[in-house]
Parts: sequence; C-alpha cells; structure tokens
Amino acid sequence: MTQPPWSGSSQSVRDLIPPPTPPLRRKQVDVTFSTGAFAALLLLAGLILRLVIAYVLFPGQGLTGDLHLFGTWAQTLADHGPGGFYSNAGWIDYTPGYLYVLWPIGVLGNALSGVLGIPAADVIQSLLKLPGILADVALAGLLYRVAARWYGGRAGLIAAALYLFIPVTWYDSALWGQMDAFGALLLVWMALLLIDGWDEQATAVAVLAAVVKPQYAIGLLIVAAVLAGRYLLGRLPEDTLQPTGLGGAVDRLFRGWFSRQRGPARLIVCTIVGILTFIILILPFDLQKWAGPEWASTPVMGQVAGFAALVQNAAEYYDKLTANAFNAWALAGPTPLSRAMSGSDLRWTYDSTPILGVQAATLGMALFAVVAMVVVTTVAWRNDRTAIILGLTVLAVAFFAVPTRVHERYLFPAFGIGALLAAASVGWRWWYLILGLANTVNLHAVVSLPFHNYGSTAMQKLPLAAQSRYEIAVVAVAIVVTATLLIALAVFVWKVARPAMAEAWPELKSLYRPARRTAAQSHTRRGVLGLGQQGVPRQAKGDPLDRPFRTRLRPAADRAHFRLQDPEPGYAQGNVLR
Repeated sequence: MTQPPWSGSSQSVRDLIPPPTPPLRRKQVDVTFSTGAFAALLLLAGLILRLVIAYVLFPGQGLTGDLHLFGTWAQTLADHGPGGFYSNAGWIDYTPGYLYVLWPIGVLGNALSGVLGIPAADVIQSLLKLPGILADVALAGLLYRVAARWYGGRAGLIAAALYLFIPVTWYDSALWGQMDAFGALLLVWMALLLIDGWDEQATAVAVLAAVVKPQYAIGLLIVAAVLAGRYLLGRLPEDTLQPTGLGGAVDRLFRGWFSRQRGPARLIVCTIVGILTFIILILPFDLQKWAGPEWASTPVMGQVAGFAALVQNAAEYYDKLTANAFNAWALAGPTPLSRAMSGSDLRWTYDSTPILGVQAATLGMALFAVVAMVVVTTVAWRNDRTAIILGLTVLAVAFFAVPTRVHERYLFPAFGIGALLAAASVGWRWWYLILGLANTVNLHAVVSLPFHNYGSTAMQKLPLAAQSRYEIAVVAVAIVVTATLLIALAVFVWKVARPAMAEAWPELKSLYRPARRTAAQSHTRRGVLGLGQQGVPRQAKGDPLDRPFRTRLRPAADRAHFRLQDPEPGYAQGNVLR
C-alpha cells in the first residue's frame, strides 16, 4: 500500500498547501501639491474668470465714458506721442502715469489693424481691459508671496483668493474697464519695500503711484513719515540691511553705502530719488500747456507747473459733495445722492454747501487731515510692519469715506493692502469681506446707470441694477463704509498709536529735563533731533500689541523672511500681522 506523501514527515498538510494569491489592487499613487502649485492654479482661475467676464459674457461692454476716453487717449498717444498728447487729446483729467500703459496699446492697436483689416479703434477697445486684468493677477501673486513669507503658505493662499475673487476687484477691471489695480499694486509694493528697508526704491514707487493718480499720494504720506522717523528721530530697525541680488550689486557699487548709512544723508538721497523719478516721468509730456505764461516756456519747471495745474483743474471740475461715492456725504445736502441715484436725472450737490456752518469741502479736508496726522505721527515713531500696513489701510479707507469730491472707485487701494491684514486674522477677514461687498454695491449701482457716458446696454440690464440705487441701499453702504473706517482707526489708535505715544512721551520729556537722564540714557545713540534709540525696541514674544484681532492660523515652521529682519523677535514666531 502506497503511503501518502506526508507520512513520516513532520510537515502538516497546511504547510504543503500554497498560500492564496492576494487579490489584485490598484496601485496607490500619493499625489500632493505644494502651496505654490495651488497658488498658480488660483492665479490662473482668477485670470480665466476675468477674461470670461470681459471677452465672453460682456464683450465690448463697460462704463462707456471711461472706455471711450481711454481709447481716444491711446490713439492720440500712438499718433502724436507723449510730446503732443495734451495738445491733441481734447478733454483730459489724467496725469501721465497710466498714459505709459495706454501708449503701447495705441501703437499695438494700429499695428494689428493693418494685419487684421479691423478699424484701429475697435482693436484698441478690445485691448483696454487687459492691463487692469493683468495687474489684478500680478497683485494677487505679490500678496500670496508676501503673506506666505510672513505667516505661511495657507495665509498666502487666503490673501490671493480674497483679492482675486471678491467681486469689487473684477468689477473694476473686467466689467468696468478701469485700471485701479495698478495703483493698488504700486502702493502694496511701496509698503513692502519700506518694510524691507529699501527706502529709496519705496520713494520712487510712491512717486510713480502719485503720478498714475494723485489720489495714490497717500503712499507719499507713509513714506515721508517712515523716512522722518528713521533718519531724523533715529527710529531705525536694529538689524543691518544685507542687500542681495540686484540691490546687492548696486550696494557694492557704492561700497556698501546703502547698508551702512543711517543718518540724514539717507533722507536727502531719498528726496533726490523722489524728485528725479517725478521729473523723469513727466518730462516727455507736453504738460506745459497747462502751466501759466510765466512757466510755460521754462524747461522742466513748465512740466512741473503744468502737472500741478492739471491736478488742480481735475479737482475743481468735481467740486461736489460726492461724485457717486456712497459715503457719508451721499446723505448730506438739500438733494442728497442717496435720493438722486434712483431719480430720472442724476445731479450732484456742490461741496460749497455749508455743513454745521462750514463749507463741506473744508470740513471734509479737515477731518481727513486729522486722520492723516494720527497715522503719520504714529508711523514716524513706530515704522514697523504693523504700523505701515495698518496705517496705509486706514488712509486708503479714510480717503474714500471722509473728504468730498470722491468717486466710487477711490476705495480700491484698501482691497490691495487690506488683504495682508485679512490673510492672518479672522476678524480682519470679515472686515475685508463686508467692506468689499459694500463697495461692490456702489460699483454695481454706477456701472448700470442708464445715462449717457455711464453703463453700456448690457450693463444697464445687470440684475438688481435699480435696487442697488434705492435710497436704503445707498444709506446702508454709507453706514458700512463709515463703520469700517472707525473700526480700522480704533484698532490703529489702540494697538499702535497709543503704545507708540506712551513710549515717545518719556523721550519728549527728556528734552526738557536733560539733567535727570540716567547714565544709560545719556550714552544712547540718538537721532538728529535727539529722540529715540538708533534701534527700534523689540517687543516680547506674543505681545498683544500686534494682535488687532485674534487669529486661528498657526505659525508656519518653514517661514521665510525678508532680507531685513523684523525689529521684534515676536515677528518670527507670531501668526498675526505685525
């Protein structure tokens, strides 16, 4: 009898049975995206959104008056160049800054007209929205990069997304056809240069912004305050600037002058840079047309005087309580804008109207001067990241909410610089969204007006066009704008100005009581005016001074820093705007 194969063996039957074949599974692929990849997708989505609105949903539509003027000016620049622009442009209220963008559009329109067989005016009209759209995307990219360095990648994505998709930004560029994103981009760039310690470049960019539109001269107020604080009061960051890249090459060319110089000579150089930038920008244009006879034939001074006269003429042309801006002035006057917007004949009220016994124009300018004085004096003493970003945001909102003669789009810079506040703070995020939606209602009401030089045919048919001009809507927007200004100003005063002034007061008193100074104080390096230490004092980690609102963001472990290190160690560990 044949024995089974396992007889006499120590193996069991189970050992001889082959193990079952595991079921086939799909190969698991671990796909991860960096925040940079998400940011690229975000920017692409924002670009596509604007292109679809401008060229698919509303091609050739927008605010007809602005688009017509831009097209005419671009064609005039292409035909006559900047040297003959103001003499041939007809009605013009723009300073030369944005004309440098319209000039190549006119040249390109003429070139494509011959190739495509399309009238040059039509080609130019189709290109007018592109600069604002591209500036939107560029600003969003800058916001992502900066917020990611300060607070981490997630905060960078939040900053870019808020700016790209809040309706007020794509209303301005893709729907309306305006260029306010350029001014916002320049102001944000200027603020970052100041924070990074590049004062000369910041001065040049601030001057460029003011030449693009005089309303952006709020940037010059911040620059002047920072320069005065650093080089007259001695309120300098403790860390030494270490220039890199092109800046490093320039610094080495001047034997390290920019990284070493911390005295009034630096202030003089910044002033010279600003003056030269201004002259270079306006010199190619025939601005002397606007100058008086005593200056018209004088080189350079003719352009300077003409620039000043052009700005003055534009301001006097809009001598109204409000030029369609839904602020507190929209509720004032015998026929307030809140009522006129829903009427059949829109008429503005002159700002010579007395309010509380004072002309409205004077009262508005005085109130704005008070706000500006609070911001400027504070930033002069404390020129760190918190003071610069929050101070510029307050000025941007105040310039829309407080003076007379304001247009509906003057609030736009607040959405560029304010995104850096909203990136790291939930409270500021709500502030940003509420203010943005309120200004969107304002833009929606104006771009859809059924009057000459206002909304095109498609704009007039936008949903809720008439409802956005109801008196209750105008009043609600004015209240929101005023409330958001008061909130931002209150935070600035309580968290920045109050501690800064408390710190400055002993220094001011020491000027009048020099004998009581301690030995340590007597050896402190002081500024030109004898105020302040050469290094801005560092704050303790987690100091509530830099917490305007609580935040839920966690600090990023791999946070990068600007070349000029922040003056407080709390910057490196904190997770809110400094």
